[in-house]
Amino acid sequence: ISTSVVNRELGNLAKALDLATQALLITQQHHFHGEEISALIRIGNVYASSKDFNKALGYFHQAEIKSAGIGNSLYVNISQWLIASAFEQINKLDSAEYYSEEAQRNLPFDMGAAFAYNILGDVQIKLKKDSAALLNYWIGLKEAARLKDYRTAANLNISLANYYKKHNQDSAIYYAKEALAVAQFLSYKNRIISSSGILAEIYESRDPREALKYYKLFNAAKDSLY
Repeated sequence: ISTSVVNRELGNLAKALDLATQALLITQQHHFHGEEISALIRIGNVYASSKDFNKALGYFHQAEIKSAGIGNSLYVNISQWLIASAFEQINKLDSAEYYSEEAQRNLPFDMGAAFAYNILGDVQIKLKKDSAALLNYWIGLKEAARLKDYRTAANLNISLANYYKKHNQDSAIYYAKEALAVAQFLSYKNRIISSSGILAEIYESRDPREALKYYKLFNAAKDSLY
């Protein structure tokens, strides 16, 4: 399961899916219920990384149901946040808001705090609650720094860059560069694609030479991913 996570973060999605699927079969054969839920979540995450959010939702819902069945509140909470995020991505905002509120009522795990604030912010942006969204993003960044949760810090910076791209491009550049620095350091291809794409888009009208630099980064990461 852990190897699947590493491969997904590095952009090796086919390998990540294969490993997580193998793990799921093993856990089901041996009735390892906690590990089975973890494998379901990992498979869902791979589909989410592939932008197949409907398939991801199927696995996240299975994880939520099985977690509730064995009384594992931690995995129930994680599953609900992931369901909220997937619904936000496909613009089913009533469902996204419902699941984020359900998850927020009982947030039992410290390590997920930054991740939760990121999802809350993303949902609120879509609901036109900009002030609440920005507050959650900034709290999330503080939590990510405190917990040394670098991958969520990159995601939060990308969310902020996407917001400010429409409102304050200097701020958008700042947050996109923060995200890119972390993504490059950790070789997180999806985050390199997102952050460099934002920078290329902004610089296209400002400085074509800078835009070209970021387009090259974007294309290199995308080619290695797909």
